[in-house]
Order: sequence, then C-alpha cells, then structure tokens
Amino acid sequence: MYYMISTQGPSGFDDAVQMSIVSSPAQYASGVTHLLHADIGSEEQEAGLHFAEYVASDAAVREALISLAESHPDQRTKALIRQTLGSPGKAEPGIQPDGPASGGSAG
Repeated sequence: MYYMISTQGPSGFDDAVQMSIVSSPAQYASGVTHLLHADIGSEEQEAGLHFAEYVASDAAVREALISLAESHPDQRTKALIRQTLGSPGKAEPGIQPDGPASGGSAG
C-alpha cells in the first residue's frame, strides 16, 4: 500500500494512508520499518521515509531510522531523518551532523 501511494504521485491517496497510519500507528509501524530496510535510495525506502514521521515513536522505526542515517550517503536524507527523529538541531547518537567528519561540505 505504501509503495503504490508513493509511486503514483500526489493524488490525495497519501492523505488517506496518512490518516490510517495516524489513527492506528501500531498496526503500520512494522510495514514502515520494512520499507526503511529496503535498498538505499529505492522507491520502497523513499516511501518508508515519507511515512516514518507518523510512527517515529515506535522503537523499531527509530532504530531503523538511526541505522539508515548512519549508512545513507545523501546528506539531505540524513537531515530529513534527524528532523523525523525530532532532533533537527543536533544529531541522534550515532548520526554525524553535516560537516567534514561525515563527508558533507563545511561551507
């Protein structure tokens, strides 16, 4: 369901998915976790990132997000993950902030 919604573009269906997840996060957390473990940069993973904010309080989702932030090469994705984890100004333990030590640019 998440994959179809994310790949079919903006159509209002993602609002329906969002409402389903928000109203029953425990039911959807494992599905989002599964999507977060997909191949780096895949459409499945992008769908997981899109919906992760709605279940970010789930321990398995948080663990998957932290792991993804440690391994993802894209700094914008790392910033999105930090925002999703609720720490936009500081890194979650194990997540390097943008900068020379993490391969980002210093200026």
